Amino acid sequence: MKLILCLRKRPVPLGPIPALYNFVLLLASIVMFVGCLQSAIAEIAETRWLWQRSKTSFEWILCFPLGTRPAGRVFYWSYVFYLSKFYEFIGTFILLLQKRNPSMGHVLRNAMVVVMCFLWLQFAQSLQILTLLSTTGLYIIMYLYLCACRLGYAPHLDNVMRYCQIAQYVIMLFASIGLVGLHYKKQGCSGMGAWLFGAVMDVSLLPFILIMDKQRKPKVVFTSGKDSSANLKTE
Repeated sequence: MKLILCLRKRPVPLGPIPALYNFVLLLASIVMFVGCLQSAIAEIAETRWLWQRSKTSFEWILCFPLGTRPAGRVFYWSYVFYLSKFYEFIGTFILLLQKRNPSMGHVLRNAMVVVMCFLWLQFAQSLQILTLLSTTGLYIIMYLYLCACRLGYAPHLDNVMRYCQIAQYVIMLFASIGLVGLHYKKQGCSGMGAWLFGAVMDVSLLPFILIMDKQRKPKVVFTSGKDSSANLKTE
């Protein structure tokens, strides 16, 4: 598809499709955030008697007990989040149609998140509640900002997406430290192999976000002509 689009010099007019795509992701993120939060609160209230002697409610959010099955209301929202990752691939096609080449970090991140979400469900990975809440919470902020920019209600700021991703990395770093501590201090946590895979992938993708995903600055090109000020172009 990218090869075909290279033959086209101008971007494909998409009209309101990009704005609609962002709006759907905004609504989906709000639904997933609220649904997961309510499910986690209800799950804690109903199952606390099983583990309250060994850990607190926050420790349960970080560390599922060994033997946890990937079923129930909390994992329902993890499955919805997993399916939403396939919808996000549409964003890559939108960038290609707009003649805006997606960065390597963008493509790799989208592909690896699908794999990591599958492992959440397959192995009942610990820490997934906090990951889901932090990700959808940051998505709400990002897509509210993008929608406001498209409607002209907010100024365009450079690298907002990248800074949101970095903020999530910091949050999950501290949460992962807490998870490892609970795993060795308590009776172990569920899905640590899946968590380790995800941690390795996050660390390997971090250089792309910090270095390669910087927003390109407009390049000023001077064309020949009598009035140079009238012949400035940006690329």
